Amino acid sequence: MPNPGRAQLAVGQPRIALLRATAAAAIGRRLNAYYWLAQAFDQAAIAGELLGRSADVAHDRTEAGLARSQLT
Repeated sequence: MPNPGRAQLAVGQPRIALLRATAAAAIGRRLNAYYWLAQAFDQAAIAGELLGRSADVAHDRTEAGLARSQLT
């Protein structure tokens, strides 16, 4: 399945990618879909790096790790 947020990152639109990742994370939380939640936070972290939001990047990476820990 194609990831529109990753496509936005590839064409240099991190702000839109961040919005998509935030929406995907909200859906992932509601569905307890931890794999997709981790993917959304990874995408948000990459977008945050491109936008220079270091505090958000650290938070997103932590959240991605927590979501992955639920997969085992």
